[in-house]
Amino acid sequence: VKQRESTEHALALKPIGTVGPTVIKDEATGGEKLHVEVPIEPEFTADDLCVRMDANRVIVSGQKKYVDETASSKSAHVKEFTRSYEIPETVDTFSVNSQLHGNTLLVEAPLLHTSESK
Repeated sequence: VKQRESTEHALALKPIGTVGPTVIKDEATGGEKLHVEVPIEPEFTADDLCVRMDANRVIVSGQKKYVDETASSKSAHVKEFTRSYEIPETVDTFSVNSQLHGNTLLVEAPLLHTSESK
């Protein structure tokens, strides 16, 4: 997952304010694309997140490891989450783009045209 940087305006994904998957118009191609917004807790960074596609689902997971050390002890704990959303079968899983935008993970992928839609 990429962290959105201010110099990436042209390639930056834009939130639309709808949690979960939505099919929207792709202004660049005139076609349609999948747009998914996933709320992320503030302590997670882009490096803590993983996005994968599996059997018509987009699966977002995160893992953050914490280690606490004092002079006499050492402890560790892990905070994890997984969210899964059903997506259309026509999503181009080889063209997925994701960016962390504040506390929202944005995932987009174009929809492939099928012969049934002609």
